[in-house]
Amino acid sequence: MTVKFIAGSEAVDVLDPATGQPIKTKEGWNKKDWVVSKRQMGKVTLTKGTGSTKKYMELTYLEFKELTEMNSKPQSKELIQYYSMVEALYNMKNLVAAGASKDFIMKNVKELGYPESLAKLIIFGEIVSDEPKNEEIKA
Repeated sequence: MTVKFIAGSEAVDVLDPATGQPIKTKEGWNKKDWVVSKRQMGKVTLTKGTGSTKKYMELTYLEFKELTEMNSKPQSKELIQYYSMVEALYNMKNLVAAGASKDFIMKNVKELGYPESLAKLIIFGEIVSDEPKNEEIKA
């Protein structure tokens, strides 16, 4: 399954890879996949699994946009790896809540080879621009 972000709006669809059409019900979806379960203004909630093993991941608009735009190839191996990476980064928020230092977290992120800008966005809510900063303001 793929998740598609429609630029310029909050609309998201979970698409059936066989037909390319949005899935309207939970019938036939793989319980190992993250699927969009709730859409709110500025937030998207993804769920994975059922019953006692059900997991939730709430992403902000920016996190979800970053997630979907960086990997637009449907069903690609890279997309699956990316979802796993985002899940791991999202789970690192628990380390922060437990009192782990930012340096410790970022050291682990670096060792795992994850993009630092995405890690800072998901774990700490920091937006990091890849563009060079222009400190000089010309009148």
